[in-house]
Amino acid sequence: KQLQQERRATVLKDYIVVTLGYDSQCICLQKYYSVKRYSYGISASAEEFREQIFAFKNKYNNKSSGQIKSARIYFCNKLSILLKALYGSDLSKFYFCTAQASTPESAERRYKHFCEMLCNACGIQNGYDLIQVTGVKASASSGGGTRGDISNLTISSDVVGKKIILLDDIITSGATMAALRNKLLSKGALSVDCFAFGRTV
Repeated sequence: KQLQQERRATVLKDYIVVTLGYDSQCICLQKYYSVKRYSYGISASAEEFREQIFAFKNKYNNKSSGQIKSARIYFCNKLSILLKALYGSDLSKFYFCTAQASTPESAERRYKHFCEMLCNACGIQNGYDLIQVTGVKASASSGGGTRGDISNLTISSDVVGKKIILLDDIITSGATMAALRNKLLSKGALSVDCFAFGRTV
C-alpha cells in the first residue's frame, strides 16, 4: 500500500489535485483560465488548452467537426496516459463514466463518442449509460444554476459493485462532482475516482 501511495504521489506531482471532501479528490490535467476573467495575458500553453476545451465542448457552436475530433483525441491521449500511470496497463476492472451535461442532447454530443474513444484506447469498460441526463438544468457557470445540482441526472442500478472512473470537463468549486460521486456510492458503486480536464482558476 505504501508503494502505491508513493507511486500515486509521483504521478500526481504534474497535475492539479482538488479536494472534494474529507475522503475524496479530483485530479485535473491542468488549470483552466476562463475568458471572462482572463481574456488576455495567459501563456501560450494555457491558451492552447483553453482552445482545446472550447473545441471539445463546442462552446460557441463555431467549431468544425475536424476541430472537435482533434480535441477529443487530444484529451483522450492525455487522460489515457494519466489513467495508465495511476492504475497500470490493465484498466478492465473499471467503468468510465462522465458527469454529462445540462441537456440530454449536449451530453450525447459531447461525451458519447469520447467515451467510446477512450475505452477503446485504454481497455476500460464503457459506463456511458450508467449516468443518464433525464432533464434540463441551467448552467451554474453562466449564473443561472446552482452548483452541486444533479437533479437532472439518473443513476442506473447497474452501478452496484462497480469501480467507477468519473470525468467532468471543467470543475470550479467541485460541488457537482462531489454530489455525483456521493450519489454513485449511495447507489452501490464500489468506488468512485474523480477526474477533470481543467480546474477553473
